[in-house]
Amino acid sequence: MQHYCSNLQKRVVSSIFGRLFKYRPRDNRDPKEDFFTEALAGVLQASPELRSAFVYRLIEQEVDHVFVRTQETTPDGRIDIWIDARNRRNGARHLVAMENKIGADVNRYQLRRYEAHLRSERDADSRTLISATRHERSRFLRCLDTPNVLFEEVHWFRVADFLRDWLSKQPNEGGDPSVPFVCELLLLMEEWSMAMTLKVDDLAAATSYHRSVHAQLVQVLEEIKADCGFPGTADNKWSSSGKPSLYLAFTSPRFGKHQTIRVEFGFDFERDDAGWSVAQLGLPSAYFTVYCPQPLELEHLQGWQLPPEDWGTEYRRVKHLNVLEVKGDSLHMKYIEFFQVARGELWGALGI
Repeated sequence: MQHYCSNLQKRVVSSIFGRLFKYRPRDNRDPKEDFFTEALAGVLQASPELRSAFVYRLIEQEVDHVFVRTQETTPDGRIDIWIDARNRRNGARHLVAMENKIGADVNRYQLRRYEAHLRSERDADSRTLISATRHERSRFLRCLDTPNVLFEEVHWFRVADFLRDWLSKQPNEGGDPSVPFVCELLLLMEEWSMAMTLKVDDLAAATSYHRSVHAQLVQVLEEIKADCGFPGTADNKWSSSGKPSLYLAFTSPRFGKHQTIRVEFGFDFERDDAGWSVAQLGLPSAYFTVYCPQPLELEHLQGWQLPPEDWGTEYRRVKHLNVLEVKGDSLHMKYIEFFQVARGELWGALGI
């Protein structure tokens, strides 16, 4: 028995990782979507029972023999996942074409071409076109000339719910060999925001943040803002709109000789690097940065780094909070000290 399980496990691993080995980024395609397509197909291929249950979830048809292929070539393009399922008791054949989207918009014309391909498969008892997305709507209208081709929209969090439900029905020992791979796929879906894991504790934490913590963090930033002072600025308008991500930040008015320099400081809720991991620490990092259309000579500033590439080219230097030594339960003074030190260093370099 142990020898059989060992051989079966090797075959499953080869199937999943063999698919991922064949994956490669292609021009004009989202690499995440192609990678996830191969990962999902590989996990399905690892278990006949899971494949049958997955098809039933999509089209509510009992099947016991399922073929899964990726990047199915048609005269008008490639279908992400092509499923050919059979019910050997009654001989019924069911076809499913899945177009998978994670970040890109759904292409209605692409769906129309796949609908036409399904229409050409005349010997199938059912033909279903699936548009799988995070939450987008395709605005695709089924062609009235193809009444035997069904169209369904599926959201990835529903797929994740199906996988969790399937896992819950597996025995703790001696269960389906695909179980560990389903778990890994679910982790990937959570990491890529394709699954929902909203719990009571999450809502309680969010409510607490918006009722009290957010106001206290803003108060910290207001204190630093009051310390800044910008004599001779073009205006005195501050902005609380930082970079378009999980940041709470204040942005200064323009200042400097040509009124082109701005500073920004705030809290970073998604930082994940060698110096700070918000996910592991459960605490926001803090940062102080300066940006300007023209280069600034700030290389001599110790502890200030080039900003991440995705911040934009006008950000010149940034100082990150990397150590948060706390005595007692209060954190606000440590954050204030960081902002004050960073402001003093930058003001000195800029000659303010």
